Amino acid sequence: MDPKLSSTEDGAITIILRPQGEVAARFERGRDRLPITTRRGTTIADLLSGLGIPAGEIWICARNGTLAHPTDTLEDGDTLEVISPVAGGELRVKSEDGNQTLNS
Repeated sequence: MDPKLSSTEDGAITIILRPQGEVAARFERGRDRLPITTRRGTTIADLLSGLGIPAGEIWICARNGTLAHPTDTLEDGDTLEVISPVAGGELRVKSEDGNQTLNS
């Protein structure tokens, strides 16, 4: 089921998409709250697929501030945060002798 992203049919719902991390680069810069109109019954996975976002690119989803599963059905007025991993950085770990080691 592909979401109809510009639907004006009966049964359409509007959610707010909040992309975080590298997935945010897929959208216009500076847009952290994107209204998306789709049809009632759309799951998180359906929505992301319809937007061309591969499932493996999303690390975690939160619907209205609560951890969500891709099979959860979206409701009118939901806020959906999708977070992709951010690469880079470094990890410092202390060994048993107290010396810091760097892992990358």
